[in-house]
Amino acid sequence: MATPYHRKYRPKKLDTILGQDAVKKSLANVIKKRSSQAIIFTGPSGVGKTSLARIFATAMGCSKNNINEIDAATNTGIDKAREMARSIQYYGLGTNTSKAIIIDEAHRLTTPAWESLQKPIEEPPDHAFWILCTTQPDKIPKTIKTRCPIFDLHPIQHDEINSLLRRVVKKEKLKTPKVIISFIADNCEGSARQALVNLNLCEVCTSVTDAKELLAEAEGSVGIIDLCRWLIGGKNKNWSTALKLIKKLDNENAESCRLVIINYVTAVLKNTQNDRKAQYLLSILEVFSGESYNQSEKMAPLILAVAETIFGGDDA
Repeated sequence: MATPYHRKYRPKKLDTILGQDAVKKSLANVIKKRSSQAIIFTGPSGVGKTSLARIFATAMGCSKNNINEIDAATNTGIDKAREMARSIQYYGLGTNTSKAIIIDEAHRLTTPAWESLQKPIEEPPDHAFWILCTTQPDKIPKTIKTRCPIFDLHPIQHDEINSLLRRVVKKEKLKTPKVIISFIADNCEGSARQALVNLNLCEVCTSVTDAKELLAEAEGSVGIIDLCRWLIGGKNKNWSTALKLIKKLDNENAESCRLVIINYVTAVLKNTQNDRKAQYLLSILEVFSGESYNQSEKMAPLILAVAETIFGGDDA
């Protein structure tokens, strides 16, 4: 399965981060002087916080295996905080023994969790680095913020996102019209990640109307985009992969997913010249174009439809 664009084109070096010139300059100085072991990145979603966190950790000598990313949205309590505090006391594995903990959505941590992290963040061992990322800096305790330099990121300018999308379109050899590229750049709210997610979804569109329909239904869901691309791929169809993709949709509405799939397959059909491919796409469209899914049945109708595309009919 192809790597989604937002992962494939994630910045890996400081100079490849879009915009954020003041932040990049200041962060480069911190890296050069090694002047801080705990920092905070703030700003809206998709503007480079986690990418900068990884870049900083790598620049401070942490290998990939010694960078631990924690999602505070699902690890909010004091037990997880204590576990992080204990683990960072030990040297990392391998030649480079520096270790970093990146806490994403850090504002979701509980008050007891923050209290247990205050001392470890204030006085980390020489090999350890704490990196906090948040969209809501006002919810980070003052006792933590006063111990860390804060880098505030802003939405990325339209022209920079438009240029990024054009580079990706060229590299991927896509035929996405310029008008759709511009539409995506206009409707990503300054988020490079969201722009790339939307490009994944709309790359098959030939009109802005098609793109609007897809984006209206998908609402930025990465999971449904992955499922759409896998369904139309026509290869490596197996239940194990299907389950992995469906599990990404646990928080989604099945009927909304169905509509996205219909619109996506329809958009692909408009650009299909191969009869066999068209026949395969039409078979998918037939499976998902039945009655609307009942909300009380949750994901069951979607699972059955996906199963039918795997076990019924011919592959492309």
